Amino acid sequence: MLNWNQYDTSKAKTDLRYKRIFRSTEGNLKNRFDIWLRNDSVGIISIRGTTSAQLSWIENFYSAMIPATGKITRTNGKVFDYKLAQRTDAMVHTGWVLGLADLAEELISEIETNYTKGIKEYYIIGHSQGGALAFYVRSYLEYYYKENFPKDLKYKTICSAPPKPGNMYYAYDFDFITRDGYGFRVANTLDWVPETPLTSQTATDFNSINPFKLRNEALKKQPIFTRAYANYAYNKMDNASKKASRMFKKYLGNKAGKIIKKTFPLYKEPEYINQTNYTTAGIPIILATDGEYNNLFKEGKNVFIHHMYEPYIYLSKKYYP
Repeated sequence: MLNWNQYDTSKAKTDLRYKRIFRSTEGNLKNRFDIWLRNDSVGIISIRGTTSAQLSWIENFYSAMIPATGKITRTNGKVFDYKLAQRTDAMVHTGWVLGLADLAEELISEIETNYTKGIKEYYIIGHSQGGALAFYVRSYLEYYYKENFPKDLKYKTICSAPPKPGNMYYAYDFDFITRDGYGFRVANTLDWVPETPLTSQTATDFNSINPFKLRNEALKKQPIFTRAYANYAYNKMDNASKKASRMFKKYLGNKAGKIIKKTFPLYKEPEYINQTNYTTAGIPIILATDGEYNNLFKEGKNVFIHHMYEPYIYLSKKYYP
């Protein structure tokens, strides 16, 4: 659906089934969305992916985690209230929350205007960074409209080539609110972007009841040398993961945030969480490659060869003709 329109919404091709009825302003981090109307009165919210602008790339690298519910100061100094999950231990990507913040006001306004015209069903789509934002848009709308008008909107979300949007508890929440086939992620098996952001898991990333917290009690029954070695090995592994999380927070949080603040002095960095346990979300639609594909899309200097539209469209047509 509108594959040609997910990456850069300025490059729309003519399709008589669809009419563009709205284009948002471009946010400070270069995010933008279009709303298209299909001839059966179904709306399509199409979110643009990464552009060539430096700030658009910084948004991707700004991957220190923050809570999925809270407040964040936008690049223009305004405060954005957001809720993307129920659980307080659900965590998400700072840069993409800023991207969502630039889109949310116009998005809500257009949805409510369209509601008065009878448009109550939407596809939410995006490719790459646009796919990451499609996750957040869907989550934001879920909780915004729990307490605000209107109540009977329906959405189906299709995230194409998306990076991992948040930690396990955000993913649980997204998969729950889109249950019964209303949230998908599409991935080419040779595309490296769905494997990002960089991820590190520690014992603190598990649910509160887990055997790692009870290991000391369990080890008491073991011989002293077994107990000593098990504690030594566990601490070594856990400390290495914690160190990796601290490094990610430093370089993909504090340093990336300072680059944005240098450009937008009104921006205030949030408190980052010392955690980087990113995971996938959505019902997977896996586009497996084969020899024929490899002959068509030969690897070379272009590291995005498997990430662009052409391979995704080719594989989609192959498996879903």
